[in-house]
This record gives sequence, structure tokens and C-alpha cells, in this order.
Amino acid sequence: MLSSLKTVYVILFRNVAIGSLFFATLNNGKLLAQEGLDRIDISTDIYFRSQPIFNPVGGFENSGSILQGLWLQFKLGKGINKNKAVWTELDHWNIVSRLAIVRGDGNYYQQIGAAYPLQTMTSSGQFLAEATITREPGEGNLLFKAGIFTLNPEFMDSNIFNNYVHSAINDTFNDEVLGVPIAPLAATGVMLGYGNAIGSKYGILKLGAFGIMPTNQFGVSYSAKNPIPYLSGGLAIIQWEKQFNSKKILSKSTSINSSDNGEALPMPGIMVGGYWSKSYTNGSESSYQAINVPVGENRTIYGSIILPLESILPSSVNSRIWLAGRIGLDTENNPAPSYAGIGLLRQGLIPGRPGDVTGIAAVATGFSQNITPGTTQESVIEFNHRIRISSKINIKPFVQLIINPGGTGDLSPILAPGVEFSASIW
Repeated sequence: MLSSLKTVYVILFRNVAIGSLFFATLNNGKLLAQEGLDRIDISTDIYFRSQPIFNPVGGFENSGSILQGLWLQFKLGKGINKNKAVWTELDHWNIVSRLAIVRGDGNYYQQIGAAYPLQTMTSSGQFLAEATITREPGEGNLLFKAGIFTLNPEFMDSNIFNNYVHSAINDTFNDEVLGVPIAPLAATGVMLGYGNAIGSKYGILKLGAFGIMPTNQFGVSYSAKNPIPYLSGGLAIIQWEKQFNSKKILSKSTSINSSDNGEALPMPGIMVGGYWSKSYTNGSESSYQAINVPVGENRTIYGSIILPLESILPSSVNSRIWLAGRIGLDTENNPAPSYAGIGLLRQGLIPGRPGDVTGIAAVATGFSQNITPGTTQESVIEFNHRIRISSKINIKPFVQLIINPGGTGDLSPILAPGVEFSASIW
């Protein structure tokens, strides 16, 4: 009976994604026949990031690591170079593909005794991040995506996290549930949303469904250094987000962009969501059946809020303060059921450098006593300063302090300075 339920469950999630993709393809075919293909545009984005880091103090050993990554995105669509105000229905639709190539020692954090990677990139290898048909809202409200993609950035992701380097901060609330398709793992899925990021009175509501089984096919096959057990199952997620439409913040952000002093800080806003997942290991195809692998049902609630510091304390500098949290309700299956973070960003803090951004954040991740008895939590404090060289090149020196590495209480704090180089090549 249980085997039959598993089969029905996996088939349901797989068919939802495939059916939605098929519907979108047919819909595009009808629109092509009605409107004609007068022009198809292609946009290409290439992004490079390098993160050398070392730990002169603390941990099992004093060593270092360099991870380097190259991300390529290709978008094919009719409305790419058109004014959104004159979009027809076909202009909303795109075919998107994203690939990633990462090289370096992805196991550095384990060698020094930390529970989580100190760098944003957590896996060495090459992997498919997205292959989808998407509908962008333009000046409307309907969003759609179907195909192969990761949970983030559509869900459990805030653009304020991208201002930090440590994976526990620059991540999806540091969620650790096995098989959930968080980058670099991707899965077949479908996302439907309604609303618009800016100007929407009620915000954006997003619904998503993923088949967990393909995370093995689309993640592990491309990143052999970080294999996971062969899983089957599914995930359903709901998220609501809304930006605070402050005229004061909008005008300040606009002036920063128009003077070519660098991108504005993330808009103030709120995000809340939750997901339910259920996964099973396939013992006949997995070499992990002898390991205590936490699988089964997982229910998670998460949220974040971003506020302008000027609304709390008078300041002439563009700033953001943020709070984030996550709670896993199934501690017997979730290895890290609790997460809390706070951070601050300030733009133009140094006189004469209006495009630079200074950031500080502190996060703590609590471990499950059911899965790892005797562990408590691992905390991270990061301070960084992003130096804007040009509109496409940035250098970000940073320093991290990892408190209670591994959560066991056996290791002294790890001090890890480093620097991030990033460039948009295309």
C-alpha cells in the first residue's frame, strides 16, 4: 500500500510539471500562429565570481580555499528589447537556460570543522540551473515558469542576502532538508504567481510544485563531488511578498542609479512563506541505505523583512536593516530546524565613494537533537565592504567569525578573512 502511495505521489508531481510545460508550449504555438514571428531576440548574461579565503585562527587546521564560478544565462523571446508598455501576449513569454561551472575545493569548510561552507559557492562541478518556459508579468500581474529550475530565486530568497559571502547568509534561510531543489540542485517544477513587485497594492503571491526525484538526475549527475541519495517524492510551496512603496526611498534609489554611482540597495519589503515536502530513499539504487539519512515529511515556515534604517534613526546615508527567520516543524527529519539572522547595509558610508556598500550580518542555525544529539548551533558574523570598480566589476573584502564550529563545542571560533571578485562579462 505504501509503495503504491509513493508511486502515485511522484507521478502526480511529475505530471503537474510536465502538463504545465506542455500547456505553455501549446499556448505559445497558438500565439505564434496568431501574431506571427516578426522578430525573436536573444539575450546573454555571463557572470564570474572568485572567492579566495583562509582561516589563520581556529578550526581543525589553518588552511585556505579558492572557489571560482562562471554562470551563463541565455534567454530567447520576442519582447526582450521591447518597451513593456507595448507588449503583446507573446512578448511576455521566454525560453530560459542557465548553466554554471564551479571549480575549487568545495569541502574546505569540512576540513576546518565548520558545519556550513564559508563561501557562497558550495559545490565544485558543472550543473544545469534552469531550462524553462517562463511568462514575465511586464506591467501586468501574471507570472509563470515550468521546466527544470531551482527553488531559489523564485522562492525562499531575498536579494538582500546576495550582499554577503558566507553560505549561511547568502542562501535560502540556510535550509538543509535533503532533496529540496536549492541551487546547485534543480528539479522539474512549475511556478504560478500573481502580482507585481513594484506598485502592487497586495504584493505577489506565488505557488510552486516540484518533483524531488529529479534533483538526483539534474544535480548529482553534474556535480559528482557532492552526491546525495537517490530520492523520490515532492514539494509544494507558497510564498507572499510585498515591497514597501516609500516615495522617499524610491527617490533616493533613483538618484543613486541615475548618477551612475552603483546599484541601489534592495527595496524595503516583507516576505513570508512555507513549504511541505515528502521524500523517500530508493534503497535498491542508493549506496546510502546504511547511513542515517533524514528523509520523510518536512514542514517549514520562513520570513524576512527589510526596512530603511532612516525610518528608525535619522541618517543621510542610504541604509537597510533586515531580519530573517525559519522554523522547521519536523525535527526528526530536518537536520537544521531553526534559523535566525539580522543584518545592516549602508551605501556610500565612506566619503567620496557613493557606490560602495558596507555590510554586517549575524546568523545562527540550530541543529536537530533527533538527528545529531549533543549539537547545539553554529553562528556566523560577517563584515564586508563592496568596492565598486565599475558598473560591471566589484571587489569585496570580508572577514567572518564562525562561533561554535560544527555545533559540538569542541572547536575554538574560526576567523576567516577573504576577498570576493565579481564581474558581469556580457
